[in-house]
Amino acid sequence: MKNFIISFEINKNSFNKKYISLNLEWLDFLNSIQINPIYVFRYKNKQNLEKTLKNINGVIIVGGGDIYKISNKKSDYYRDKSEIELINFALKKKLPIIGICRGFQLFASLLGCKIKKVSNHYNKNHDIQILGNKKINVNSFHRNKIIDKNKLFKVLGHKDNILEIGYIKKYNFLGLMFHPERKNKNQIFINKIIKNFLLKKL
Repeated sequence: MKNFIISFEINKNSFNKKYISLNLEWLDFLNSIQINPIYVFRYKNKQNLEKTLKNINGVIIVGGGDIYKISNKKSDYYRDKSEIELINFALKKKLPIIGICRGFQLFASLLGCKIKKVSNHYNKNHDIQILGNKKINVNSFHRNKIIDKNKLFKVLGHKDNILEIGYIKKYNFLGLMFHPERKNKNQIFINKIIKNFLLKKL
């Protein structure tokens, strides 16, 4: 089992109090791809990650909600700040980074890509075109799309020319605009993409 840092969402309860959360579907999914989760959220904490985290093999930036540039919510500001710290930690250590939906958008935004609204991609399942003529069916819960004019990402999958799976070898980064932890018709193939990324076979 590899040890991967997992980020958190920020939500509100019925008393309007903020709390961090992680969908329990992540536990079964991570177990299926042989990853042991290490939970980290860095809220207003400037302590050096290198002194507190050892034997880490990678970082996963989970989805859910919007990045601060889109929402302008203070909670997203602190979430972005925490996740950017985890991304920088991984980049410094040359560890693999997996960005899921919002996490993909955050990483792309850090590289200068624009994030814009998209229609007909939320709360549904659809086919995406991957390398060759193959199509796979995935869930879709994103209201935004990544505009990569400088072609920073190697496009491994797209829907209507919208980036769905992107890879950057230089940064050891894999981004998925859908949720691998949620039910997908082609889950075995999706898991294979992630495993190949971790084995440096993309």
